[in-house]
Amino acid sequence: MRATVTRVGVLVISAAALVAAATGTGTAASGPARPAKSGHWTQATAAGQQDFADIGLVRGTNGVLHVIWTSSTIDTASIYDTPIKADGAVGKSVVITAHLLAASYPDATSWSGTLHAFWNQTSKAGKLFTGTAIATWPAGGKHWDPITGVSPAINDGWGDSIAATTGADGKPWVAFNIGGGFEVSHYGHAKNEIHIAGCCVYNPGIGSDGHTGATWLTWYASIPGHKAGVYVQQLNQNGAKIGTAVRLPDSDTDGDGSQRTTATGLGPGRTGVYVSYLVGYPGVKRVDVVRLGTRTPVVVAKVNGASGTTLAADPDGRLWVAWYYGSGLYVRRAAAGDGHFGAVQRVPLPTGATALWAVYMNAQASRLDVLALLTVDGKTAFWATQVPPSS
Repeated sequence: MRATVTRVGVLVISAAALVAAATGTGTAASGPARPAKSGHWTQATAAGQQDFADIGLVRGTNGVLHVIWTSSTIDTASIYDTPIKADGAVGKSVVITAHLLAASYPDATSWSGTLHAFWNQTSKAGKLFTGTAIATWPAGGKHWDPITGVSPAINDGWGDSIAATTGADGKPWVAFNIGGGFEVSHYGHAKNEIHIAGCCVYNPGIGSDGHTGATWLTWYASIPGHKAGVYVQQLNQNGAKIGTAVRLPDSDTDGDGSQRTTATGLGPGRTGVYVSYLVGYPGVKRVDVVRLGTRTPVVVAKVNGASGTTLAADPDGRLWVAWYYGSGLYVRRAAAGDGHFGAVQRVPLPTGATALWAVYMNAQASRLDVLALLTVDGKTAFWATQVPPSS
């Protein structure tokens, strides 16, 4: 479990960008690699990642999946994009921006064909800015465009996570940790702060209903005097709270909380926002998925311990749910929404893998792209594979 460390917010200002070079200098893979299959893995980021590193995943209109990641170095930090073709071939990483003091916790989303990448950065003295930054890849463009600030009061702490999604109106949402809670921004609306008494809340997720626009903020909480677990808060279109936060049934952070609490809608025109979570303390006993706003979860798997879970929706509105142990990864796909899950599929890890720290996913109609943070032969990096559905 990783608790959030927050610091006083700083002023973020717009600044000229370092425009990404199309060839970049990232060294994740020598690529392009041969198409990935279930059990065939390709390294997608440079080694040396922290065991709590996050990535952002966003798919372009050409079918390419962009993996947004940060180097873990201090004083020479950079933001990278590793492209993965629809068939799973991993390309060469390109630089979005570089020459930072530190950078962390990227996420990404799309809006009308334009890709949006977010991350925290700490600039060197007199360079650019410090805070949460955004870069865009315009529809029909050839590279990432200039960086700007997202909000005038964002933390630059390493522990301050980011989550992004796209609303039913087609405009991005982004949520950040700040001191004492979260900040939420919906494009075209004023920012809002969600204040939560006590410590600690961390690893927010955000998901939006593709039909009604109902949006939910999700997070892990471990607050003295309160039950630990996964909490959810509905938001209006301005990002303000609707009602009070709710702890998901039987949820707890035992073994969980090491990555973003991914919340997902089912896509444009489809109703529902879902989150998967672990149940049981001490010792995880189940993997559940619930449609937010309801109180009856679906049991996806009964397990004897698990360290994390995540989910993703494919273009047809079917949910994929994953859960993992230190050295095991499993997935299931639903026939529609969260109903009628198919067979459990074990995803073999690459040879030499000794630890699995986090999993993120992006689903196509006929296959699932999986990015796993793995320690392989003593080096930690994100690796990519694809999984076909069981039926």
